[in-house]
Amino acid sequence: WLHFIDGGQLSRVRVEGGAFQKINNEILVARSGFTSFGGTIIFTNANDGQLYSLPVSGGQPEPVTVDSGGDKTRYTWPRVLPSNEYLLITASLNSASVGIGNIELLNLDTGEHEVLIRTASNATYLESGHIIFVRDSSIWAVPFDLENLSITGAEVPVIQGLETNSQYGHAA
Repeated sequence: WLHFIDGGQLSRVRVEGGAFQKINNEILVARSGFTSFGGTIIFTNANDGQLYSLPVSGGQPEPVTVDSGGDKTRYTWPRVLPSNEYLLITASLNSASVGIGNIELLNLDTGEHEVLIRTASNATYLESGHIIFVRDSSIWAVPFDLENLSITGAEVPVIQGLETNSQYGHAA
């Protein structure tokens, strides 16, 4: 299956082609994406800025536990790490400042999270052992030790002069 967002709804289509299928019609998914792994999709609810999970085949969304200490942080751009136990997420104060949020590491079992990268968004782990992310008008990279879940070097810009959106945290 190919999973995607269509008009704010999680949808899927067979790789061979065919009709699009809505996975869930009840929740409006934020444009800041989703991640899918092991039969699960984790996404941001556009209405409350929180993370939810549901089976890739559909069903009722369940909140993903994030130990937020009661604050109103919004969590977007979820990306699973290869172990399927941790997510990279962007944490921001509101939906208008996703691009100047922080990249955090979320433990899916405990809900504990920690800041990895400040004033950045939309992080993805690469097999090269780096996390790439958006900051200002650039894509940046930083070495990341997957075994120890830690940054091991300096953040450097790798592609500069991009059109970025500080509200939504994406680059074109």
